[in-house]
Amino acid sequence: MIEIAALPPLPATQFSPAAPGFIETCRQLFGQPSRLLRSEGSVVAFRNEDLRQLAALPAVGQSPPAVLNKRSFCVPDGAGGVVVGESLCRLLTTQFFTANPPIHKPLRHILARQFMPKSVAALEPLAQRIARQILTEIPAAARIDFCVDFASRLVARFFGHLLGMRLAEEERMVELMSAIAPMFFSGKSADELKEADGVAAEYLDLVIKAVHRTLAAGDNALVGTMAAELAQLNFEDDPHEAGVVPDSIGLMLASNLIDGFHTVAVAASSAVYMLLLHPHELANVRAQPDLARGAVLETLRLLSPLTLTQRYTLSDVEYANVRIPRGTPVIMLWAVGNRDPQVFNEPDTFTTARPRRNETTFGGGVHICPGRYVAGMLAETVVKQVCAPDVQIALAADQYQWFGRSVLCQLVSMPVTLSSRSAPH
Repeated sequence: MIEIAALPPLPATQFSPAAPGFIETCRQLFGQPSRLLRSEGSVVAFRNEDLRQLAALPAVGQSPPAVLNKRSFCVPDGAGGVVVGESLCRLLTTQFFTANPPIHKPLRHILARQFMPKSVAALEPLAQRIARQILTEIPAAARIDFCVDFASRLVARFFGHLLGMRLAEEERMVELMSAIAPMFFSGKSADELKEADGVAAEYLDLVIKAVHRTLAAGDNALVGTMAAELAQLNFEDDPHEAGVVPDSIGLMLASNLIDGFHTVAVAASSAVYMLLLHPHELANVRAQPDLARGAVLETLRLLSPLTLTQRYTLSDVEYANVRIPRGTPVIMLWAVGNRDPQVFNEPDTFTTARPRRNETTFGGGVHICPGRYVAGMLAETVVKQVCAPDVQIALAADQYQWFGRSVLCQLVSMPVTLSSRSAPH
């Protein structure tokens, strides 16, 4: 049995598909024989099969709030003290992504059952109406930041509609999601943490007030149902392992829909970006709109929005002849797993016709992202709308910048020119 200290060290630190040298890093990782690596006492999984198998093990749970908050939202202040992102910690602590048994399953169920395939299909016309409305609001031949002015606006209005938010709140949400990027930085400075924490505080306040206003009105079945189900949960808070149950439906929705308001827009923007980089594939989607799904899935594979996460062993684990003690962080390099040549033929090539092959974009096991269906639907809606016959879109800059030091693969901005026959002149 191999001890963690005997594993080969992880040879790189940047695992965003947009990072310089990412493709070469993947090739080096897959070219060496070891199945697992180590990094500062953590086990690192990167091969597609190992990611999926480890994710399916009940003993490999989520990193609990106390572990993640200390790692992500506590930084030195430069004067011997520590800056703590209180609002960011509150947001992360009440996500079901940081929960383990017995809290995880019932908490996850409250949200997941509202966004299963049948429910999401019923919501698609709403997303389509919003997308077409946004097209009518953009002046003809306008130069816009697609990330902010289209993708983020669409998801803000979509989820805002579901939660009963007002238009001004939805527009403010677009601004907040544009400003919250430092939340996802690794190696945050004290100033970056303070900036992100201020945005998180306003975000939480905005969503919680809107949801509680909607709940009080009594005419929103989605919010009412989830509030009733949340009220039935009775667990002791355990931030060091099992997790924490949100104290209100407003907090639960705010903490768990941050990826809906933010990361879904990132994914949709990246899908359009990839098509504009590949004119032949763009022409294929225009001719066959059903290929929009393939374009989204292929983008999620190559430009995985969430590049990695940290799991946590809830008991001793033996895997691939490696002994992993209880309480060991397990780093899951999801974006690297999506480039595994044992699973994907020509793994660095973008093609809308690729057969689906166990992508690791949304994680795996019982902790697989429950929002994957609605995320896919919204990204497909964006792709279909900008590929419609009456819409013309083109990249409007020579170079595009991606956020560095981020666990997200996210464009800083995406200037495009966009024209629609329904646009105002």
